[in-house]
Amino acid sequence: MIKKLCFILVMLSGHFQVRAQINKHSIDMQGDTAIAVLDYKVQRPSNQDSLSIHFPLQAYLDKGSFLNDQLRDFQDPDLHFAKKDELAWLEIDKLIFNGKEINASLVSEFLDLSINQEDSLRIHIEYRFMLPDAKFTGNGRLKSESRIIDLLPRIILQSEHRHPVSFNYDSYFSSERFQLSLHLPEGKEVVSNLPIQVRQGEWFHFAGQSKSLQFFIAKHWEVYELKSGSKLYLNQADPIFPANLELALEEADVFFKQEIGRELSQKRNYIFLDSKKGEYQSAELISLKRPKDWIDLRFDLVQALAESFFRYQKATNGWQRPWIACGIPYYYKYQFIESRYPQKRWIPFQSPILNGLFGFDEFDFAYQNRFLFLFLQRQGLDQSLSCPVDSLSRLNYEAISQAKSFLVLSHLRAYLSPRDFVRSMHNFAANDSAASSYTALEYSLRYYSPKKMDWFFGPALHSAGLYDYQLVRQEHCPTVSTATIRNTGDLALPYSLTGFKDGKAVLTEWYGGHEGKRSVQMYHEDYDKVVLNAHLNHAEYRQKNNTYYNRWLLPRMEPLSFQLYNSFEAAEASQIFYVPSVYYNAYDQFLLGINLSNRSILVQKPFEYLLVPEYSTGTGKLTGTASVAYNWVLPKSNFFRQIRLGVYSRYNHYDRDLAYYRISPSLNLYLRKKYPRSPYIQSLRFRGVLLNRELAPDQENPQGNLETASFSVFNANYRLEYTSILRPTIFRFHFEAADQFGKLFADYDQRWMLPNKKWLILRGFAGAFLYNNLADQGLRDNYYSFGISGTPDYLFDYYFIGRSDQSGIWSRQFFTTDGGFKSETQAFADSWLLSSNLSVPFIGPLGAFADIAWTEEQMYWDYGVRLALLTDFVELYLPIQNQDRNFYSEANYLSNMRFVLDLQLGNIINRLRRGYY
Repeated sequence: MIKKLCFILVMLSGHFQVRAQINKHSIDMQGDTAIAVLDYKVQRPSNQDSLSIHFPLQAYLDKGSFLNDQLRDFQDPDLHFAKKDELAWLEIDKLIFNGKEINASLVSEFLDLSINQEDSLRIHIEYRFMLPDAKFTGNGRLKSESRIIDLLPRIILQSEHRHPVSFNYDSYFSSERFQLSLHLPEGKEVVSNLPIQVRQGEWFHFAGQSKSLQFFIAKHWEVYELKSGSKLYLNQADPIFPANLELALEEADVFFKQEIGRELSQKRNYIFLDSKKGEYQSAELISLKRPKDWIDLRFDLVQALAESFFRYQKATNGWQRPWIACGIPYYYKYQFIESRYPQKRWIPFQSPILNGLFGFDEFDFAYQNRFLFLFLQRQGLDQSLSCPVDSLSRLNYEAISQAKSFLVLSHLRAYLSPRDFVRSMHNFAANDSAASSYTALEYSLRYYSPKKMDWFFGPALHSAGLYDYQLVRQEHCPTVSTATIRNTGDLALPYSLTGFKDGKAVLTEWYGGHEGKRSVQMYHEDYDKVVLNAHLNHAEYRQKNNTYYNRWLLPRMEPLSFQLYNSFEAAEASQIFYVPSVYYNAYDQFLLGINLSNRSILVQKPFEYLLVPEYSTGTGKLTGTASVAYNWVLPKSNFFRQIRLGVYSRYNHYDRDLAYYRISPSLNLYLRKKYPRSPYIQSLRFRGVLLNRELAPDQENPQGNLETASFSVFNANYRLEYTSILRPTIFRFHFEAADQFGKLFADYDQRWMLPNKKWLILRGFAGAFLYNNLADQGLRDNYYSFGISGTPDYLFDYYFIGRSDQSGIWSRQFFTTDGGFKSETQAFADSWLLSSNLSVPFIGPLGAFADIAWTEEQMYWDYGVRLALLTDFVELYLPIQNQDRNFYSEANYLSNMRFVLDLQLGNIINRLRRGYY
């Protein structure tokens, strides 16, 4: 349906008046365009020589806008590749500033104007625009409705409020008095955060004070009057909904009355939508997606009400302080769940048996905040709470402004005591002054707290250092009880010690933060155990060193907990995860075993181990895998963000009745990003690979095989990844040295996303031997040579199902390494190799490939058809021709087919996380 929009905006003496017309029959509207006029007049602010006019629609047009950048960070290129009729459109016809016409051309969202010495500012703008397709951000044109959420131009008088459009509507606007008239065609209705004054036929007249301008336009809105006088808007009749909403509002009001001293449901209207993107509310209108059930309605409503109050009603700059604008509402959502619905689990199971096996019933709903926070912190990617929106990485927007905010505020509540924390928030909520939320909150917390607060308004907010204490020991003497605490982190924040007797907490005592190791005196009692920070919801790096048991054997070890498959990290248990495992290769056949590890889902632990004993059905022998690794996160001042030191070993078969044993000590160094939102990820890896292969007694060329049967290789590599979804890049540089060879090689993988969302891939490879003793001895094309059609994989890095097969289906599996040719050449380079590979997508999985390479002996080339069922993981290649053969004319053509099959979990995770951190 074509929607015709016509806006006439007038703001006089601080009043913003809008006239709008939607008329699908108007010929001069030119499709979906709208005509708008803005008149603005205000007294000139003192000591100010410039102002900005913000045109939010321009963010959809400018590919370099912050909104476009955010969506690309979200791995969403739809706006970047949007068709012309999907994009917003904006054209300024006339701009008059203080009586002088200005030739205005928009390059970005903001138009900056210099202010002379006039007493007042007068702006007149005539412009035309079209709303964007709402599929990008949920804002604009939908099939059956339109949404205009803060898309109209605003005058920015203060530079600190000059924030671009963001996906979560983080921009901060001053409160203004609006008057607005909106003309709609027959059959259209509108809901706004501004109160409607009168409706005259197709005209809707609004007026009110607000920070936001929001309009929801549809064919019809069902309107229900609530008991409080508020209104509920639904796009279809639902007589049950109002009663359930009122019950949820009553419950929310009771909660907020206790927590902040006031009810928040009053003087607000409510609209429920079939879909909603982004985190936006207003002080006057609560907008939510229709809930899945009435319990979820309560949770979403509490957060929305808190956001409406703390972000929009209070003087909160959500761009500069997202931990207040988003974090405090998020905190109250989880506080509501904990106090009213403590049985709510993060990952619920209907089956008690499955709950017991997986242990998910141990993790309350708030645990997801610890999970998300630790996921990033234990990779050295944590950011401080004080970070503004434009410095937060994609995943840190949730991990910091929401998850970490919840954890730090929960720690603050426990530190102050719930009573003093609630008194402080009562005072903060009652403060209706124009002072900033941060200033008012600091005053309230310091006023009602008898304890020191410098740690909270200092390092807790402004540092991303590690908060981590270790309970070294606890001693009970006849006259005194003491505990020895070591600060193993960067921040000296307060901590608590709780003594437990017979499974119950006896007393919790708080201590000021300190550096190094210190002994503190506790309440004198013969405890069964002592727990540091027993309240659990806090932003601590490691909680498994926080418990000390009153026993002589392993006093710092938590009880063992065996759990099927995997689970999340539990601070109160020493988890051992077990799961039956089944792997396959052509020689071991099925490998049946059991996977034993302490690795939790996604979140790294400081110490990790893996043990997988297996039975090979193909050989009748025991095989397996084992590894141990230590992870360190380094201070923010360090050049590296994380260090991982580990040893990895494997024993399997690589040919019929021939086994190999591989052990590889490894040191991984992850470089710190120049800034958190940087798309560049860099790492260094140093490792040794010691490999021992069994050889068949009747193998030909025993001398050559003995040279390669057992060997050790030192490998050092540098990896640079550019994570942009539009043109991701991976560059790797390797140095390898062994007794028989030494070489340098590098590969470069450059991709461009095309408008059809497929990848145009260009890869380059260059390598040269520093020395090659086997080739010098006449053993050319040896085990360590560069492969034109892929590496011989002498380091056993890749998962080849039929590693040594010379025929059959598994002999056709390959990985795009070395020369990267898709056709089988059986050619190698003993001196140097230079190659390039091109993959061009067509329709769906269908595409083409072409390869070219040069060695010390000759040039190679090929081309053919590519079927990318899952790019990089499942690909099929059908060669057509190379420098020596016409494959298409050969009798057994399918024998030339080759395929990529990559089943390594680490590679899959790396692809999924691209751009998120």
